Amino acid sequence: MRDLAELNIVNGGRPDRKPPTELQIKEFEAAFGVKLPDDYISLLKFKNGGCPTLRAFKPKELKDYWTLEYYCYLADRSDHIEGLWAWTKAWRQALSQRIVAIGDDGGGIAIVLVFVDNNHSVKLCLDDFRLLDVADSLGEFIDMLTTLPVG
Repeated sequence: MRDLAELNIVNGGRPDRKPPTELQIKEFEAAFGVKLPDDYISLLKFKNGGCPTLRAFKPKELKDYWTLEYYCYLADRSDHIEGLWAWTKAWRQALSQRIVAIGDDGGGIAIVLVFVDNNHSVKLCLDDFRLLDVADSLGEFIDMLTTLPVG
């Protein structure tokens, strides 16, 4: 996985959030019945939520690029709209799957980790709740992020 500093994640002029504690991570995992991937925990500890400069990616089933406008943050059982707890609860209800909603495209489309057995993949959840394949792991997703092509 690339150096996370390359993503240039900022928090919209607000101070950076503190990284999640081990207890906050364990509580989230227990509540949702998942083991967060090490790459995702590294991302949360590096920058706990925010907007990346490198944010364009191409889902495997689409010709066009899509964007990740912000990563959700992990704190205590927060229902804040940008929080991992609220976003995951909402998308789990809609999808009825073992997912963790890690980010948003700025228009209400979620970027999610989908868990099957002990593996995870990254998918884009469209308005009609279709899931499009993006990457086989979070590390692969982070590596594919780029700036939006011009033209």
